Amino acid sequence: MRKRVILAGLLLIGVMGSFARADTVVFSTNSGSVNPTSQTTSWLFGNNMQLTFVGKLLSSVDTPSVASLGEFVITGFAGSDTFTNVPFNLTITQWLPQAGDNNATFNSILNGTISLGASSATVSFLEPSVTIGNVVYTLTQQAYTLRPDGLLSTGTTTIDADIAMAPEPGSLFLLGTGLLILVFVCRRAMRPRQLLGV
Repeated sequence: MRKRVILAGLLLIGVMGSFARADTVVFSTNSGSVNPTSQTTSWLFGNNMQLTFVGKLLSSVDTPSVASLGEFVITGFAGSDTFTNVPFNLTITQWLPQAGDNNATFNSILNGTISLGASSATVSFLEPSVTIGNVVYTLTQQAYTLRPDGLLSTGTTTIDADIAMAPEPGSLFLLGTGLLILVFVCRRAMRPRQLLGV
């Protein structure tokens, strides 16, 4: 009986080990400029403010981990740009592990103003997480205030996400079966034995 309990325990540990393994995820994200709804110009230099999103060309991480999906970059020294309910879509393309549909999108809205050394612009994501296959990307924040640039520097705001593998249904079935067998074996071992002929 003791051998059965030990065997069931080892089976359970083996199944739990499959949940703890680190899987490699390879992904990329889109890049592009974000157009303002209105601009003001400087009397001398006009307007050269610009907001861009610099995505990841190819990024590889072991799950679970926190990784950058890219960053908003503010550049320029003249004028200001105002954003009023400007949509921005952050699209993730997953290369490994392969999935049927390997794209997912975080939708967001930008509001506020950027100018040299000042920013009231915010980006608010409409959903906290997206899933590609069995990989879940969860933003570490749903709203970000964009950092302003300086005279000799750019303002960068990094968008981070927790990247983790969701358990597969087959693994959950094996775990449930292992737990059920363990309970059955333990219950049987705890039952008092009846002696024959007494």
